[in-house]
Amino acid sequence: QAGYAQVNGRDDSPMWTLGEDGDNKFAQVASKYYYTHDDYLFTAPIEMKAGVTYTLKFKLSASAASPTYWDYSTGTGVEKPRPFEMSVSLANNTAIDALLTEIKAVEYVCEAENVGKFSEYTAEFTVENDGIYYISFYDKSSYFLQDIAVRVDDIEINAIYPTPEAVADLTAAPDEKGSRNIVLEFTAPDMDVNGNALASISAIDIYRGADLIATLTDGIEPAAKVKYTDENAPRGFLAYG
Repeated sequence: QAGYAQVNGRDDSPMWTLGEDGDNKFAQVASKYYYTHDDYLFTAPIEMKAGVTYTLKFKLSASAASPTYWDYSTGTGVEKPRPFEMSVSLANNTAIDALLTEIKAVEYVCEAENVGKFSEYTAEFTVENDGIYYISFYDKSSYFLQDIAVRVDDIEINAIYPTPEAVADLTAAPDEKGSRNIVLEFTAPDMDVNGNALASISAIDIYRGADLIATLTDGIEPAAKVKYTDENAPRGFLAYG
């Protein structure tokens, strides 16, 4: 509901504004008689990582039913609704010269009985490089009517990061009888939880109970045999993760 930027492409084109219907707030751009839109709505900055599949969800509605036109392509005139057209893109910044990569093109028809009701859309995308990105909404509808506003609400982005499987063959035993030096041995995972091969492992954290006691980085790679000694461990029951 908050954290967005509006970039005005032309001074005479309609601008994105914050609208509301009861307790619900949304972004909207209203039509302006005989002027096409040339304004972009950008989300707040979002940190994204390469190799991750992101799912974008958003909702569209309109303040009035879609305008109609007469289609004579079959010889007999048929009155049809003219869709609102929304281009949703990935952007590298919020300036007029932003690099835009379209991730969803929507043709949205608002029937009279659905005025003010939102329809949900989804799109999946990835980014080539780690960095800060934005989602851009651009209404490119070809209609010239007054008193119609296209609305965007409930923008949501989800991602499943490649989480490694658990380590295997974990053992924990004193290095000799009576010693408080506990030797941990295990095999690092070589797959993620989705069954995909791991290209690398940056680090392995070792916990004793809720306490982080070591972060291993040297020589850590998929399927590696790892050995670590917890020296002078506390007496009593110990649980390692």
